[in-house]
Amino acid sequence: MSDYISRDAAKKVFQEKCSECEDACMEFDGFMPDCSQCLMNGAAKSIINEIPAADVRPVVKGKWVRRTFASTERGGWKKKVFYCCSNCETTWDAPTNFCPNCGAEMKEGEA
Repeated sequence: MSDYISRDAAKKVFQEKCSECEDACMEFDGFMPDCSQCLMNGAAKSIINEIPAADVRPVVKGKWVRRTFASTERGGWKKKVFYCCSNCETTWDAPTNFCPNCGAEMKEGEA
């Protein structure tokens, strides 16, 4: 499985690791032309910018909440069970690994 990272966070790490010129970089917007560390950091930041962004979204987690109610079917009372997504509150007849409505990843078991 791939790890997804923030492009800005990666560039910030390079900036913070600049040991040759320390705080002097900050006076020049994070880059001093005659500093080898700044040149290396600048190249790394350029490479990071060239990497295509992945199409990702945050993982949404939820759980199925079991609900029961009584209904009248064919003239009599019948107990009916359904499952409600804790994230979007949509109801379904049976629990699944993901909510078909909002895509939330469901925890093992039900509440």
